[in-house]
Amino acid sequence: MPTVLRQQLVSITIGQTLILQTGDRSLLSWSASISDQDRSSQCVVEMFDQDSAVANLFLTQFQAAGGIFTPEGLLRAVQKDISSTGGSASPAAVSGRPTGDDLAKILIQECRKNGVTSKPQIAYVLATAQHESNMGKLMVELASGRAYEGRKDLGNVRKGDGVLFKGRGYVQITGRTNYAKWEKILGVPLVSKPDLAADPRYAAPVLVLGMKNGSFTGVSLNTYIREGKTDFLNARRIVNQMDKASLIAGYAKTWLAKIDTLSRSNNVVSKPVPPQSLVSKPGNINEEEGIKIYYDIGFNDRSSVRLEYYLTGIRTTENDVTRFTGKQIKSIVGGGKKLFAATHNTSIRQLAKRIKMDTGVDISLSGNVSRVRQVVQENETVYQSLVRLAQEEGLVVKGDVKTLKITPLSSSDRSFTVRREHLLSGSTWGDEAVTNRVLKGSLKTDTNLPSSQQIIDEGVLDIQSVPSEDEGIGRGFEGQLVIDIHRTPGIIELTPGDFIQVAGTLGSMARKYRVSDVRHTSGQSTIDIYLPVRIARTKKKTLAGSQPGVSTQDGQLNLSSSDRLSLKRGQNVAGYTVTSPFGYRTDPKTGTKRMHRGVDIGTPIGVKIYPVVKPGETVKIKTFFDNRGGGKVVRWNYGGFTFQVLHCSVTGNPEKSYGFGEAIARTGNTTGLVNRTTGPHAHVEQWRTDDPDKKRINPYRGFVRIMLTGKM
Repeated sequence: MPTVLRQQLVSITIGQTLILQTGDRSLLSWSASISDQDRSSQCVVEMFDQDSAVANLFLTQFQAAGGIFTPEGLLRAVQKDISSTGGSASPAAVSGRPTGDDLAKILIQECRKNGVTSKPQIAYVLATAQHESNMGKLMVELASGRAYEGRKDLGNVRKGDGVLFKGRGYVQITGRTNYAKWEKILGVPLVSKPDLAADPRYAAPVLVLGMKNGSFTGVSLNTYIREGKTDFLNARRIVNQMDKASLIAGYAKTWLAKIDTLSRSNNVVSKPVPPQSLVSKPGNINEEEGIKIYYDIGFNDRSSVRLEYYLTGIRTTENDVTRFTGKQIKSIVGGGKKLFAATHNTSIRQLAKRIKMDTGVDISLSGNVSRVRQVVQENETVYQSLVRLAQEEGLVVKGDVKTLKITPLSSSDRSFTVRREHLLSGSTWGDEAVTNRVLKGSLKTDTNLPSSQQIIDEGVLDIQSVPSEDEGIGRGFEGQLVIDIHRTPGIIELTPGDFIQVAGTLGSMARKYRVSDVRHTSGQSTIDIYLPVRIARTKKKTLAGSQPGVSTQDGQLNLSSSDRLSLKRGQNVAGYTVTSPFGYRTDPKTGTKRMHRGVDIGTPIGVKIYPVVKPGETVKIKTFFDNRGGGKVVRWNYGGFTFQVLHCSVTGNPEKSYGFGEAIARTGNTTGLVNRTTGPHAHVEQWRTDDPDKKRINPYRGFVRIMLTGKM
């Protein structure tokens, strides 16, 4: 019998009016995710929409009603927060960190989506990505960026701008002015979070739109590459004058010969056409319960699965591309105003009632939901506080387009197996040493210092164990599997709570892992995994005063409850922005997930650092150089805590005693080490002085403010 090649089939129905399907030459890109806890469950669909005809069909009726139809009461309090605030360009449909030909296929799609359809133009876009980023392998400029300091032509008018806004992405945009310009176009905070420029979702449209529109030098693709003219040599002027022009022209010729092959393998067509499945005289799309988006994802040799979302956004462009976004109830309810508040007596049930009052969404509850707790909201929405309390009680928040439930977390009986050779670029797994992990056995060291972990008689916990901070069970050995969906089609049935293991591996990956997050897009699925591990039980925060401020007594500073809160990304403290908070993060250098043991405050070089100490008292400081990446460090003890600030440019005299308001160091930028910084900032750490393990805790906001201002 002839061999039948497996083909992924996707049918997307929007509002019972529009149907987009694989092969209809109008579906440009799609993605759909389902997640546990407070992570977003959402979808994105992009289609070729000639003259924006489809968008106008929907928008005309939405305008007549005054907005997008949603379930009654659902967005009563959070409509503003979930409405589109982005720029004119949409992110690329990218999962993981594609490189090589995988990246080339995505960039070809991005070119088509943004109206770049000429093969020679696409070839030169790919050649530029190859030269500037080695096809996605070098997303951040290797040089420190100091050469850009003071470059007014790049907008680097503040000290430290050169390093902060050095080259990133597939085209290595550089300088404050360029970051600010693309922030407006993309609608993402590139100035306050420059690392986003290296995110493939944003780096792809920067590359394509920048070259198409002449955003980099004023010269566009059409200047040198158009019908009747293909000048690959001078096309270098689109990005960077004639630097390496001959080399890049050679790259372009090579890519030009490969475009047809890459396009066929990625189901990219030369000329997209309007969808044939849009009825000529559609009925009224005003559905009282909201406009739904249905995804039916399957293959030509097996049944499909269905995912459902509510339509929450629609946006069209001058390039005949229309983008639909959808979310499930859990994601929508997760919006709302973030609060700083302290509540002495509340429970999961009470927080659920507050959400019901704000949104009209009823949450069904089971398990231990009535225990009264002290709750400190640290820049959280009510929903985020609800999820955090649920996690501490061993509960999970589940939802779809109709319901939202809080139930005891239980594992599925379903287990999936994927072969190692079916994993794609971007798959990672492993672990990081953290201070709150409780380990099995004993640890011998060459020093008299005790180990930084507690010791027990068990290793990784049973896979059925429920993560609960109260019970000392956490997530460890986290990873991300990017899977070729054509070779492992059963993966489309995977949901959070299921198990997965990798065949063809030994030891660590041969065991089952629990699934926490599932994201599908064309040709691949991305699965987040973890193992339950023993962690130190969380010590609950106690609420001191109810008014902000600092009071003093001999030998210590007493912070109010609000000043004892931790700092979150993007918050302002003493006029500076928190660029990276305490906790797990994706390391900006290695791209791996690891524990960040302090909080980073973005500052120029030279900002004074003051000691946390009561007026009229003094402290002694210790200074040293941390060659593991911390650079110059200043450390001191006060009030039962030890504090230290890393990456200093100047540190004080250890022989001198320093009082309140006397500078002990200045902020800096560590370079020249393996774990060097990505820009000037103050990295602040805090732990209890009597803790032999020196377990870092989340630095208190009030202490950080004193360090940066020298004032109470």
